[in-house]
Amino acid sequence: MTLLVHFDAHGKVLNAWHHPEAIAGQVAALAAALPGLAYARWPAPTALDDGIDPQEAYRSQIAALGHHHTIKAIDRVRLTPDHPERERLRAQFLAEHTHADFEMRFFVSGRGLFYIRHADQVFGLLCTQGDWIALPAGTPHWFDTGAAPDFDALRFFTRPEGWVGDPTGGDTTPFPLIETFAAKVLG
Repeated sequence: MTLLVHFDAHGKVLNAWHHPEAIAGQVAALAAALPGLAYARWPAPTALDDGIDPQEAYRSQIAALGHHHTIKAIDRVRLTPDHPERERLRAQFLAEHTHADFEMRFFVSGRGLFYIRHADQVFGLLCTQGDWIALPAGTPHWFDTGAAPDFDALRFFTRPEGWVGDPTGGDTTPFPLIETFAAKVLG
């Protein structure tokens, strides 16, 4: 289940949305303050399975991105519970950071938790299969893969070299990790 949660700066839940239309509306409202922030659900192609390349399966959606962004590179990242670097990668992603480029990601399968900081507010977006998110350059954020990560995602870059995270030093500790995120919010 995709879930968007609005927190105050201390981790107190202010509001939550779990319907894709409501999530899209809230992200669009936040985009007034963070131009370029976007969220969408891409419907799954009927023939998507392990033998189909997601870039081919979602060709029309990816082509539509080209109307708004100059996509220079696409890669595919898969993290599984047995990935040898999972603990190091999780620690790296959990540190709040920014990028000089957009961060755009589409979840082919699995889930991941993005936190987006704006002023004295934080928004947690639990992404699942079919979710696409774009974070504008310079947006403080962090990402939780979970202790047993299980996702397959396409990443889109407007620079051929991709992006590097620039740490902000922001405090992420008041906010729940992916393992307890939904339970804390939904009770």
